[in-house]
Amino acid sequence: MKLPISLAALLLAASAHAQTYTVICVKATCGHLKVTATAARMETDYSFRDNGRGPDQKETLAFAPDGTWLSYRTEGVATYGARIDESFERQADGKAVWRSPVDRGEQPAAAREAVYVPVQNTPALTARLAQSLLARGGQRTEALPVGKLSVERVQRLTVRGVDVGLYAIDGLGLEPSYVWLREDNQALFAEVWPGWGGTIAQGFDGELDRLNDAQKSAQLVRLQRLAKEIPQPLPGLTVIENVRWFDAPA
Repeated sequence: MKLPISLAALLLAASAHAQTYTVICVKATCGHLKVTATAARMETDYSFRDNGRGPDQKETLAFAPDGTWLSYRTEGVATYGARIDESFERQADGKAVWRSPVDRGEQPAAAREAVYVPVQNTPALTARLAQSLLARGGQRTEALPVGKLSVERVQRLTVRGVDVGLYAIDGLGLEPSYVWLREDNQALFAEVWPGWGGTIAQGFDGELDRLNDAQKSAQLVRLQRLAKEIPQPLPGLTVIENVRWFDAPA
């Protein structure tokens, strides 16, 4: 049975899930993030202003039924006026190609589980990264252009009846990147920038401070754990050669 084009388009639109998020800068609403997602596509519209500066960015991500990232496209203007113009595509032969203002490259026969890490992305893309990694059991996953990523849940809260988890993505930088996801469907709930603000699901604006405190606590626990695990005792006398000693006045 063939459906009229108008009816097919209506059914497709009905299957799309739209969510709006509030961007908060120093306790004041300063912008928005709008996300529209279907089973095969995610589109975002991200904009905020802090002291007159901020990004205007749109993204489109397409993926296969098994979660494979097929293509990514983002355009716009960054916080300080630089142009955002970046793309990624997995071609039919399995080769992955990408282009950004600072890099371009390709990888033949890229792993199907590989994800792409843009130069600049929205909180929705960070959440999608976490979702893809969770679908792979949180195991270290190849990232393009380079690197490997993993994810783990480090905190869990119930916010006005909604169960949310704080997930730490390791491998994006020297420090983990944190994102809050709903526990029922792993959709983005919030991305918090401690001490400054963040992006949170519309209607939950007043909960940002609570998430901020919980995230800072989780980060502190991580640092305390590393402080115990990383240092190595140096028994006996230790001699450091070929150095200059600098003792700054207090």
